[in-house]
Amino acid sequence: STTPVSTTPLRTVESTTTVVQRELVDVVESGPTLGPDELLAGLDFIPRTVATTTTTTTSTTTTTAAPVTTSGPAPIRIPTPTCASGLGGVTTVVAPFLGTTASIPTGLPAVVVKVSNNNSNSRRALIGLDQADIVFEERIEGTATRFAAVFHSRLPANVGPVRSGRTTDIQILWNLGLPVLGYSGSNSGVARQFADAAANRLFVPVVNTDRAPFARDSRYRAPDNLFVDPTSLGACGNGGTPRSIFEYGPATSTTAEPATSVLLQARSPFRFDWDAGSGTWRRSQDGTAHLTRSGQQLAPDNVVVLFVRYVQSSIDASSVDAETVGSGDAWVLRDGTITVGGWSRDRAGQGYTFTDASGTSTTLTPGSTWVVLAPAGSASWS
Repeated sequence: STTPVSTTPLRTVESTTTVVQRELVDVVESGPTLGPDELLAGLDFIPRTVATTTTTTTSTTTTTAAPVTTSGPAPIRIPTPTCASGLGGVTTVVAPFLGTTASIPTGLPAVVVKVSNNNSNSRRALIGLDQADIVFEERIEGTATRFAAVFHSRLPANVGPVRSGRTTDIQILWNLGLPVLGYSGSNSGVARQFADAAANRLFVPVVNTDRAPFARDSRYRAPDNLFVDPTSLGACGNGGTPRSIFEYGPATSTTAEPATSVLLQARSPFRFDWDAGSGTWRRSQDGTAHLTRSGQQLAPDNVVVLFVRYVQSSIDASSVDAETVGSGDAWVLRDGTITVGGWSRDRAGQGYTFTDASGTSTTLTPGSTWVVLAPAGSASWS
């Protein structure tokens, strides 16, 4: 059984006849104590005890009913995928998430991993993120951010720290061609939506069970000690065929301007600075270079700032969802320039279209891309 990380009384509602106590039970990513019956552990309101006391007063007697204990709701179970023992032979193709040729295992789906960005502990444990083809940076609670990293052309040995899935991820994953998602857990509402998405072949959710392809690293503290092997995760695919979600090619914008940096406000402010020597945008956070534990600075070839609307999650009032279907303003940074324009997509299954201020279609330079899902007014550039 699961040992909760913490148990905090949430509220007590009293009447003349009933006392109902509910606890906010935090059993998310609590380490190796998680078992298969708690695969979907997360911040979840779980009824623990309902004690009903009925008191009838007469001139002679008082009768008190015995406490009645009820169990919580049955957990929502994510279907366990069938994972192959390995991947197929390597084929040289145009990588759909890079726009350049790469040698990729035949039949490999897009492999997406939810990666922590909570604090200095998670950044100290960071591994593998520099190998992602695409990184989506999404807001979770308040102004904190988390990464949904898409791997396909390069598969590092390990990626992490792995963290929980969110409802925002569904729209992000939908257009990747039946990808595999590796994540640490979720609350029951997210789990229900992920199960529906799996049933409709939108993506293949693979939740941590503290068994392969996931593993704990005792050198780091929970919850930042969970990592996943993306090669083994990719073998859990179900016939996914990755397709490009961006257009790559020579610069087409007629309104691009020289740019050296872009700054994003969040709980931990971060920025990307153009490095002409490497042709990349080097990421810093909290005023220091954002490095993997091996010392590699995160440095994508493109940075795209999608200005999106965030709404309160219908699943969890403390979380927010990014609306990435529709249209809005966008900044596209490539080759030391910025194009201020817009983004659009009509359906979650479509790729993104970028245009400049004149309405001309804007492309990305072939290579890796970092997409920031940013609220309006949270970014500046120079």
